[in-house]
Amino acid sequence: MRLCMKRAGGLAILPAAVVLLLGTPRATAAELDIDLSSEVGAEHTRETDIFTETAADASLSWILSPDSDIEVAGGYSYRYDEGAPESDGEFTPALDRARYFTRVPISADGGGTVAELTAGRFGLRDTTGMVVDTPADGVSAGIVAPVVTFRVQSAYTGFLFRDSTDVRLTTGDLLDDDNLFGPAHLLGRVELAFPELLGRQSIIVDAVGHLDLPELTSSELDSTDEADGLYSSLTLTGPLSRRVFYTVYGIGRASRYFADSGDNDETYSTLAAAAGASLRAFAPQLGKSRAELQLGWAGGEDGFSRFSPTASGTARHFAPITAPSLVRFTPLLLSNIAFAKLDYSVQPVSIGAGPREGLRTAVSVAAVYRPVEGAGTVSGLPPTADVGYIGTEAGTTIEIRPVSDLRFALEGDIFWPSSLLRNAGTVDDTTPQSRVTARIELSL
Repeated sequence: MRLCMKRAGGLAILPAAVVLLLGTPRATAAELDIDLSSEVGAEHTRETDIFTETAADASLSWILSPDSDIEVAGGYSYRYDEGAPESDGEFTPALDRARYFTRVPISADGGGTVAELTAGRFGLRDTTGMVVDTPADGVSAGIVAPVVTFRVQSAYTGFLFRDSTDVRLTTGDLLDDDNLFGPAHLLGRVELAFPELLGRQSIIVDAVGHLDLPELTSSELDSTDEADGLYSSLTLTGPLSRRVFYTVYGIGRASRYFADSGDNDETYSTLAAAAGASLRAFAPQLGKSRAELQLGWAGGEDGFSRFSPTASGTARHFAPITAPSLVRFTPLLLSNIAFAKLDYSVQPVSIGAGPREGLRTAVSVAAVYRPVEGAGTVSGLPPTADVGYIGTEAGTTIEIRPVSDLRFALEGDIFWPSSLLRNAGTVDDTTPQSRVTARIELSL
């Protein structure tokens, strides 16, 4: 932690600098939240592994005025796997937020238009959540009006702890595990949203640019690459009825890769796409039921490998900046993939007046398909693997909340791999892989 603050010192003082520029109002209130969790489980892939994990997260907020505050949030997790060679376990620290936020009304007639500013470490996420979703150090500024929202963000990822960041875009990002800090990327984002533009239907245009800065990462790799590029997306979302909602999005990616593989340096570009849709339905009168259907697709390139590119000219391989969690158990990649997922949850027993207190159960099922030969689909799958059906994952959760701040949960997941994974050597056979986890969470 001491190393992090020393290296990140220039950005760590951003919140204080902004406060000094805008004035230093006296803090009117402070709030501390602490979340503790512990879990134990068993996972069976090639062999059975027993694991335990504990985690603690804390957030501290200083309310400076009704329209401004300072927030710091972070924590740690510790995981011990019985079958892992690292007998001391895996300790992962994280500093998720350290930011100053202020909101200033700018509408003279009281129409609700405000200007917003965030500085420090904040969460940077695109509209879809499929391109980037990560803490980062920088500045976010925007104007929020009843008919339009415009926001500009710029941030840097190189001060994040490596084990707590999901930024894995290039070969260097994936292979360089010795650094304390994660991959160095400069991110920029522009959002233009028109809420409830036509019949309560909203339109959101989003653009995320990234600049790879490998020279700021101290690494010595035999093979690395550099990627700069731009993602743009269009999202339509809104209600179809009182309790049914939809979201449809499309994402385009244009990027440039410089691959350094010793004697075979190669520069190539990527023009790729991804798309998805979801349908959500709510039935509060039926035990607070909620159902969601998700469909997704991300392009791939025949014969393409991120570690040894064979594509000439322009590749159609889609890859996000951070890896979204498409399912809970199987390590799916948002590259060269098509999937369908159905989730359903119900709260058959309620306790007290709180919306979450009681017994809740949830089930999910997802099917995965591989569109072309090439990199992507599942972590560890060779690019030369066949095209076709990958497998099906199902999961269930039983959750009990006797009070709002205490949660007990039992989770089970199972994945049925197809013969395609067996033939590629990713799994030994088509025997289902499974995981069972018991968890307790306490909020203070």
